[in-house]
Amino acid sequence: MDTDTDILGHVPHSQHLKNCTLTWWGTDTQQRYQQNIKRAQDLGWHEHSITYTFNDQGWRTHTPSTVRGSGIMFLGDSYTMAVGVPAEQSWAYKVWQHSNTRCFWNLAVGGCGMDTQSRLFWYWAPRLRPSAVYILPPIEPRREFVQDEGGFHMISVSSNDDMDRKAMERYFHWDNEQEIHGLRCRAWIQSVADHNSIQVHWVTGAKHEDRSGRDLLHPGPAWHLRTAEELTDR
Repeated sequence: MDTDTDILGHVPHSQHLKNCTLTWWGTDTQQRYQQNIKRAQDLGWHEHSITYTFNDQGWRTHTPSTVRGSGIMFLGDSYTMAVGVPAEQSWAYKVWQHSNTRCFWNLAVGGCGMDTQSRLFWYWAPRLRPSAVYILPPIEPRREFVQDEGGFHMISVSSNDDMDRKAMERYFHWDNEQEIHGLRCRAWIQSVADHNSIQVHWVTGAKHEDRSGRDLLHPGPAWHLRTAEELTDR
């Protein structure tokens, strides 16, 4: 990343994902599959059920970031990135199909928080000009910080670093702080959307108990289909 704008539009962890196709990604590992192979196969999964294809920015989508035209944008974490299921079975892809638009921009980042989502929207919305954005907020408190040397440092409840854990223990248990932080990010997203005439759809009410994805940690196809149908009234 050579410039500030590169940093501001950068997707964390994407440096090794650009224009790449993988069989395993994130929590959906071959080791985890082998450890739980009977249960995974009972759910219909096998080693070649899924491919993770990333575009020129490291987004899990077939639409390059250089393509302009009518389209829908999606923001979220691994539930929107659809870890554990094929991209075509994700709720985001199904909502995009229903829109009959040209471009499918899924900027979801596994393990990201609301500040990552709002930053990416602020940077990419005026460049891509989607007609609408769908946002599924993360299921746990997460923060990102831009480092002086470039790149991002991310803190979540799963952080392993001692300093990160101390910061998390000090601040993340304050429910009011988490609520206010979420409101700040929502206001930022709404302001950018209003300025660029983009419809904002907050995905609320989605249950997270489903663990029938291939990694047995994320939702399976039925959850994604149900979520998409609720959003498209089908």
